[in-house]
Amino acid sequence: MKANDWIGLLHFKPTDFKYPASLDVSIVRALDHFVSLVGVKPQVISDYRQGDPRQHGKGRAVDVVFNGLDPEVVVEKANTSGLFKGVGVYLNEVGGVSYHFDTRQDNIADPSRPNMWGAFIKSVLDPVSGEA
Repeated sequence: MKANDWIGLLHFKPTDFKYPASLDVSIVRALDHFVSLVGVKPQVISDYRQGDPRQHGKGRAVDVVFNGLDPEVVVEKANTSGLFKGVGVYLNEVGGVSYHFDTRQDNIADPSRPNMWGAFIKSVLDPVSGEA
């Protein structure tokens, strides 16, 4: 992201990320807006990954931890917000929950919903229809 891209963000600054200059503006703006929806700023645990051919390597993905939020609420909001094209939920090594959010440009089967995977997804979405 360029210096001007940070103007207008409510919750994030370059020091919140390990590689701010390598991030695509789309993921940071989406994450910033998501914080406004859920009311809690996450800790960013991973962003750009040099050499990764997927979304982290394109600067379009972040992995975060939200302290104090119910995972089902985070998943439901991420699914319905329209901000992300990919949402992953993981149980991390310390027994907490981590989230992957991305703004991939790839085509997906239903552009109105993100690709979703990981823990807690079936508890929020009907496994057959994929609907909340």
